[in-house]
Amino acid sequence: MREHIVVRDMTISEADFLRLLPDALGIAEVPSAGGEVTVTGQERRLLVRWTPIGERKLGQLSLPVTRVELRFRGYPDRDAARALERFDLHYRSGGG
Repeated sequence: MREHIVVRDMTISEADFLRLLPDALGIAEVPSAGGEVTVTGQERRLLVRWTPIGERKLGQLSLPVTRVELRFRGYPDRDAARALERFDLHYRSGGG
């Protein structure tokens, strides 16, 4: 199985990103250190890294931007797509 890598610049603060991350990944909590978390199980590994990278200006409105990288290892294509869909759903709707 190949590695699936998704990189996005998300208009969300780091604090809000971390608040939603446990539900988006289906985990109890996110470790507080380091800007990354790894979820493992059944010969699979999902690495999520995030870095605040500044702001996006829309007129007078400033939105925080966080770069997010998701690395799926050991996931069949279909399972990686489902995991990414779950992740997107939680961030699109502000919590699922």
